[in-house]
Amino acid sequence: MHIDHDKLFTQTSLYKMLLIVVVPGAISMLTSALYDIIDGILVGNALGETAFAAINLAMPFVIILFSLGDLVGVGSAVPISIKLGEKDYDAANTIFSYSIVMLFVGGMGMGLLMFFAAPFLIALQGATGELAEISIMYLRIYAVFVPISGMMFAMDNYLKVCGKVSRSMALNILMAVSGAVIEAVLLIVLHVDVWGAALAYSLAMVLASGIGLWPFIRGKMVLKLVYPKPTLAITRQIIMAGLSAFLNNVAGRVVSIVLNARMLALGGAQAVSIFGIMMFTDSFVMSLIYGTTDSLQPSIGYNWGAKNYTRAFAIGKSSFIISATCSLIYLVLLRLFPEVPVRIFIFNASNEFTQAAVGAFSLLSLQWLTRWFVFASDAFLLACGQSKRAVWLSLASSIAIPLATIVLLSPLGLTGVWLNATVANGIAALFGAWLLLGFLRTHGYKTEKKTLHE
Repeated sequence: MHIDHDKLFTQTSLYKMLLIVVVPGAISMLTSALYDIIDGILVGNALGETAFAAINLAMPFVIILFSLGDLVGVGSAVPISIKLGEKDYDAANTIFSYSIVMLFVGGMGMGLLMFFAAPFLIALQGATGELAEISIMYLRIYAVFVPISGMMFAMDNYLKVCGKVSRSMALNILMAVSGAVIEAVLLIVLHVDVWGAALAYSLAMVLASGIGLWPFIRGKMVLKLVYPKPTLAITRQIIMAGLSAFLNNVAGRVVSIVLNARMLALGGAQAVSIFGIMMFTDSFVMSLIYGTTDSLQPSIGYNWGAKNYTRAFAIGKSSFIISATCSLIYLVLLRLFPEVPVRIFIFNASNEFTQAAVGAFSLLSLQWLTRWFVFASDAFLLACGQSKRAVWLSLASSIAIPLATIVLLSPLGLTGVWLNATVANGIAALFGAWLLLGFLRTHGYKTEKKTLHE
């Protein structure tokens, strides 16, 4: 029943396993990022700069809305992987089944809260008039569907835990393609407003969530749906393991909200649009790094649970190398072709807008010199069951340090906003290195050496 994923995680040669796991995982996340980019292109070119700025004002709250999926998905996937490595299938199935209930009930609560709080939340950033109305409508559409659509992120984790990386990739491709098609029909053919963009993605995620859950319902996976037996211990275990990913989403969005308010005050909708273009462009490299680290987490956790520490560290090292390589290539390409992102998202952008964007990109892009290390460190610590260290790194990198640097760089005006991510990630990388070295000194050199199955 568990032969496939056991062989893949523990016996397949390291390089072959990386190809089997990382490539589909990266393609899967890249496909999702491609849909986000298509979404931005369609809104920016079909509906105009105001609509593009509006969705970027709403996006931090949309990400917070779906953060529960990451909290429960990652939070349950880590202990599930460890339990599977320990051959404790009953415990793994209990955690899995309880997490499905948590996703639905939590999604209902989160959706209701975000739907009714939308006007207040958008106003927090200083948006008024048409800009605020569009943002509120966009956010509310997502809130209606989130009890089901929010399960998609967790389904991705559970398929990877079962070693079904290719199926996870196919599911993400299906979601991206169906969402893009629906959105194109709504915006280009039927000429609906910006709510069509939110509706398209929500429907695509509902479809993908249902298809992803179906093989588990049929009992065709290593993980089985059983009668959930919620306990305080399991709840705490899921929350602690997923808290790092949750904080990265929620705390990071809090920083985005503060930055949006400053950009509106200092540079108006144009500054928000420039920042939005950079965020959409960053999603390319982000998807590759997240796809790599997220895909390798189950195999690291599985080997850690099986006490095969040498292989767990070898897989973790590969995660760092791939993340660094992706970031360096992206940084070089952006330096060589800085105007391309502007022309893609706002085809008829003025020369003044383009030059302002290029100047901002030159500062914003420098964050990738160190941001990859923060993500890789967080993912590795979490996969090895180091939830507390991962939470400390997430708190520092996603909210504490960025908020401090916003204050520190405030005298520089918009330049300070563009530099914020670079300075914050540089400091966070130093803190991450300190946490990682502490873990390696405590565990990495005192564990039993076991032969790599290559």
